[in-house]
Amino acid sequence: MLEKKLFLNPISSQNLVEGFGYPFESHEVVSQSGYILSLHRIPNGIKRKQLNTTKRPVALFQHGLVAASDTWLFRGPDMDLHVNGQNE
Repeated sequence: MLEKKLFLNPISSQNLVEGFGYPFESHEVVSQSGYILSLHRIPNGIKRKQLNTTKRPVALFQHGLVAASDTWLFRGPDMDLHVNGQNE
């Protein structure tokens, strides 16, 4: 029964991020070899509602071959480094 419920209501990276109140962006990029890559971005934290032009450091998180971007999100904003850093 659990499998059926998860299949009908899949948890996506976007749902996880927005569910905690953060903005979410998804971009598709085509590599030189023709692969279509989906890139996910959390542009700012909850406290910083508007984007500003202040330069901030960039962090790139890349999952392994058999994982997905939600690997970095399941534990929530109090535990995950990339989301926690956006709370400034």
